[in-house]
Amino acid sequence: MRPWAAQLERLAGPVFPWPLLPVGGAAASAAASAAALAALAASRLLLLPAGPWEQDEALMACGVLDFDPSRHMPLPPGFPLWIAIGKMVRKLGIADPLLALQVASALLSVVAIWALVGLWEGVAGRRVALAGAALAAFIPGVWFHAGRAFSETPSAALAVIAFALWLRGGRAGFVPGVIAMTCAALVRPPLAPIFVLTVLLAAWWARRDGRLVAAGAAAGAAVLAVVMVPAVLAAGGWGMLLDVSEVHAGEIIATLGTESWALESIGFVRGLGTPAFAALFLALAAVGWWGWRRALAGRWWAGTLAGATLMFLLEFMDNRNYPRYWVLVWLLLATPAVAGAARLGRSRAAGLAAAGVGLAAAVGWGFPAVWYIHRHRLPVVAALAAAAGEGPGVLIYEDQLFSFRNLAAISGRLPVDSLRWTEMERAGPRIAGAPLWLLAEQPGEDLPCPASRVIEFDCRQARVWRLSQERFLHVRLVKNPVLVARGGHPVEFDGTRRFVWCGAHAALLAPRVSGPGTLALAVEVHPSLHDVPAEARVAGVRTWSERVSAGPRVIPIPVPPAANSPNLLWVELDLGAQAESSGDNRALALRIFDVSLQAPPHTVPLLTFLPQRDSLLGACAEAEGTYALEQLGNPPRPAAWTGAHAAFSFPAGAGLVGIELLAPSATPAVVVVRLGSGQARVTVGPEPVTVALPVPPELARAGRVRLELSSTTFVPGGGDTRSLGVAVGRVWYLPAN
Repeated sequence: MRPWAAQLERLAGPVFPWPLLPVGGAAASAAASAAALAALAASRLLLLPAGPWEQDEALMACGVLDFDPSRHMPLPPGFPLWIAIGKMVRKLGIADPLLALQVASALLSVVAIWALVGLWEGVAGRRVALAGAALAAFIPGVWFHAGRAFSETPSAALAVIAFALWLRGGRAGFVPGVIAMTCAALVRPPLAPIFVLTVLLAAWWARRDGRLVAAGAAAGAAVLAVVMVPAVLAAGGWGMLLDVSEVHAGEIIATLGTESWALESIGFVRGLGTPAFAALFLALAAVGWWGWRRALAGRWWAGTLAGATLMFLLEFMDNRNYPRYWVLVWLLLATPAVAGAARLGRSRAAGLAAAGVGLAAAVGWGFPAVWYIHRHRLPVVAALAAAAGEGPGVLIYEDQLFSFRNLAAISGRLPVDSLRWTEMERAGPRIAGAPLWLLAEQPGEDLPCPASRVIEFDCRQARVWRLSQERFLHVRLVKNPVLVARGGHPVEFDGTRRFVWCGAHAALLAPRVSGPGTLALAVEVHPSLHDVPAEARVAGVRTWSERVSAGPRVIPIPVPPAANSPNLLWVELDLGAQAESSGDNRALALRIFDVSLQAPPHTVPLLTFLPQRDSLLGACAEAEGTYALEQLGNPPRPAAWTGAHAAFSFPAGAGLVGIELLAPSATPAVVVVRLGSGQARVTVGPEPVTVALPVPPELARAGRVRLELSSTTFVPGGGDTRSLGVAVGRVWYLPAN
């Protein structure tokens, strides 16, 4: 055997002790050890997540297919060794880039647990080291992230191996430890400062052997060159990589200090399930680590310095609320925690019992989350699959969802054309295709419209929320949305009603149409605007113009036959003025509440409304000649009196229009109901009467109807001087199909 191979074999013994479980003879011990490692691997490989469950996973997978940090595939500076590992696993037969990373992470998680036994065996003994490793394997935060495409688990595995080489390998373990720690830094560059510090501490420990330190430095530099040179070339050169890394670092620094300091929000606590368990775990680990200070001697101080630095970096120089960042900390503290329990219980048995209780609690708490992400896709991924399942179309997605869109597109699983929300304004008039989709996190930017279909996807497992970054867990997929593509502000709510404020010049993007009709907008003009000119253009053609004033109203925009094209419907809405509100310095003209699109192939579904402001706006309807809504009749029901004449305008196509009438007065009312060329004459008394008329073809093609009433009148008396005709309850439209 060659000298270097023999040396590696000698080092492997203390780092990866075998057999792990000395249960009897050599064969029995080997079989038990193999079974334990196989069971550990199964707990990872058989429960791999159903796709990416976080943005960075999707970006890592994109980087495996097309390494380009300038496009955040993956995030700068590129995680070069982790991407290289993913590429290597793909060459071994796992074609899916995400699955390749998941499998690699799962296997390295097993390696990390094995190396933990070697790391702590010398100071804690085999049984305590085994108990600590078993506990570490199923800490919720460790288990939840073991089979993910993140770089945290593989970098932690390499770091644990390096620590074991330095602690157990003696002088011969120094150079291999430097190589392992350099690899850890190349797998996860954000933790490079702590990894570099540990290398410097190890070099200080070996400082009296200059040749050994030099050999370690040369080995680390060689690994760095072998990994980084191809990565830099693929990224477009050092200049490009440094520039994008600097920009990304600036973005990260800008967010520092914005994370919550609440105890239950800290990632370390979240990954351990509850604050109580986290506090107990940390306290026991502190007791156990303190108890090793004599056994570790000078290395205890080096470990304390490195551990304190790692905690500082995670608390103050990174997002302290993300559980996955703490994987290395949990791994390293598990065995000291078991040792702490043994120290407090004054027996090894007490420590082992505490480890058993902790292991059972960890598995019981963490398994539902691990099982959930194994059985379910991340909501945004499920939404993309739903849109892709309907074939070609156009997808507009919010910018923060780009990573999932990129992975689906680069993997050939997204047959729809797609563009970011911020690209929509520029490309709007030229966007072609059907159906139109919007993918957004809650609340989304779409306007309520009957032509739209909203599908919500969410994560319903609270422990997944607890263990994750709480992002992309609730999204909206909207088929055929109506969007304010230009001149609008983020969606707001008036109670439960959605609306979007617009300036004087706005543009709407709506689904493609194949014939004429009407796009109706239920709006409220800014209170400060009076008698302002307004106009609307569809595909560049002016089809509506009026003067508008403050208050609610409906803007019915005719859609001409010329709008029939492959492009989506592009509607420009201009007002002659805009104004600011008290406490709001935005220049605003009107806010849009609801939209109705009645143009083929889009039809208005069953529609019903009352002659009352909110009900009218919700139906994109207008009423003329009515009084306020009252409770009328016996039993009382909501209805509004009319005068001698009243009218209702609302969306409708082919089908029936109906109106509910009553006249709770001494004299019945004679009412004529007109709908285009059709009419009906009825006598109405205290009991409700329903009148239904078919929509004439000429009105059906226009997509909007006007229902008119004429009635005999009376004056109630008793101080009520109104001239009343008939009371109107519900108005409804029933489509032909």
